[in-house]
Amino acid sequence: MTSFSRASAALLSGLQSKAMRRTILVVVAIVAGSLTLHAAQNLVGDAGRGGKFFQEMKCLMCHTVRGAGGKVGPELGAQASVHDSPNAVAGAMWSHAIKMWDAMTKAGVQRPKISEQQAADLVVYIAGKVQADKPGDVKRGQQVYQAKFCASCHDQYSGAPDFTKLGGRASTYWMVAGMWEHGAGMLSRMVARNTTWQTLSAQEVGDILVYLNSRK
Repeated sequence: MTSFSRASAALLSGLQSKAMRRTILVVVAIVAGSLTLHAAQNLVGDAGRGGKFFQEMKCLMCHTVRGAGGKVGPELGAQASVHDSPNAVAGAMWSHAIKMWDAMTKAGVQRPKISEQQAADLVVYIAGKVQADKPGDVKRGQQVYQAKFCASCHDQYSGAPDFTKLGGRASTYWMVAGMWEHGAGMLSRMVARNTTWQTLSAQEVGDILVYLNSRK
């Protein structure tokens, strides 16, 4: 083999090794992302942690949960099919967000940030025996997403998080965490556009999430 041939072979081998390394890194990244997504969408809540966090957030100042707490806000965890599933709790939080934030401001309570795990814990604590949500519908979800003005911020540049390519990571707990972290920004944009805060039913929450996850 000539020197040129040996050099060419060495170069080819190096390129193949780099390509192989890149391929391995891509595969590892995909697998890691899939595992993270799977974990995020299959979080298991803990009622004990949820109850402790509920108290830490001062929620009991306004809400009664199975007989304990305040009387200012709606009673939670008492009626079947009202706050007994992840989407039902998320929808209730979303629909009453402005009232909650206003009450917290008046009481001098700082608005907290909630992680997806903490959201899962809260759902188990509030719901008691958690019921499964009804399946969402992509077509209905798209209609609700448009009708509730979500697309006007999240599908075009406005400073809001981009929801056009979530890669299937939208979940009930992701939605709850996002509402508490970005709620002030969402409300200010809606006020600026002379748009009222939207309410969401449990079914509408499920439909929107299925629609968002279909846009990969």
